[in-house]
Order: sequence, then C-alpha cells, then structure tokens
Amino acid sequence: MWAPEPRDRMVFLNGRKYVEGQLVDGRLLLERITEDGVVLSAEGQRIRVAVPGR
Repeated sequence: MWAPEPRDRMVFLNGRKYVEGQLVDGRLLLERITEDGVVLSAEGQRIRVAVPGR
C-alpha cells in the first residue's frame, strides 16, 4: 500500500508484510514502495516490479 509518507507504506509479498528498508527472503532489500509497484535491490542491482493491472 502506497502512502505519501514513507513511514505509512507497506506491501505484502508471499503473504508477509514488509516496509521500506526491510530484507525480503533475507537477500532482497525493499528500497522503495511506489504508487505502481516496488523497487528491490540485491548485489548492486535494482529491480522494479510493477503491480499487475496498474
């Protein structure tokens, strides 16, 4: 869920709740939650994942 204030943002991935700055599965950093998806990073590579239907 995107919100104007970063502290209010959250996303559910694989049934678990995450906020910006947390590690997903211990290896992907959830850098940012955007209005239309998320930005993850691992090993210096950034990956943008869009929410289907947006």
